[in-house]
Amino acid sequence: MKANFIPILLTMFFAGLPGLKAGEVSIVEYLEDPGFEASHEAKQQINAPDVKELNGWNAIPAGGNFWTSVSYVDAEGTSLGDNREAIKPAEGKSYLRMYTEKSSDWLALRTPMFELKNDSTYVISFKVAADTQPVMARLDVGLRGAKGDYHGLKSYDLASLEPGWSTVVYRHHYTGPDQPGALQITGRREAAKTAGSLNFDDFKTPTENDVSLIPTEH
Repeated sequence: MKANFIPILLTMFFAGLPGLKAGEVSIVEYLEDPGFEASHEAKQQINAPDVKELNGWNAIPAGGNFWTSVSYVDAEGTSLGDNREAIKPAEGKSYLRMYTEKSSDWLALRTPMFELKNDSTYVISFKVAADTQPVMARLDVGLRGAKGDYHGLKSYDLASLEPGWSTVVYRHHYTGPDQPGALQITGRREAAKTAGSLNFDDFKTPTENDVSLIPTEH
């Protein structure tokens, strides 16, 4: 098979996935653990000092501790650092939690690197939820190129996040250079508060039935 046929075949494959429109690429196809159900230790931290990535995910700031953490939470277990009781996962038996207290005012989760192709539309949906800690004030979602350049950055105000799991649908038509990139999801705590948390689960291909949080003007 000639190499120049491969992008065409990939486009045909992605366009045939449920919920995708012509020309759309589902980012979930690049995820090893979209529902945080892969093997992990209890409360395992993705941004721990000795961890570069876990089940395909990585998180920053690197070298975190109990109070600057992106970590797994198991159903009926407790969270890392503040030992809060787990909330019910959106699906499966575990989810991921960002948590910061008297530490960094932001935390970020990143997908594995994948190829960003000019004139392609990248899509994904995922669930977010608050818990008993103050919720992160803002969520930033965007594609990041190999040199750290942002594309399609969207922000969501979480101050009025309703109880339970809410859906975020991210969609961006990329018109930059062909390059390696990743999806980065950044939670930012309110400046006046010393703590902030946000829970994530159920990364999947969007469907027409998804009702998403509305991004604010960036």
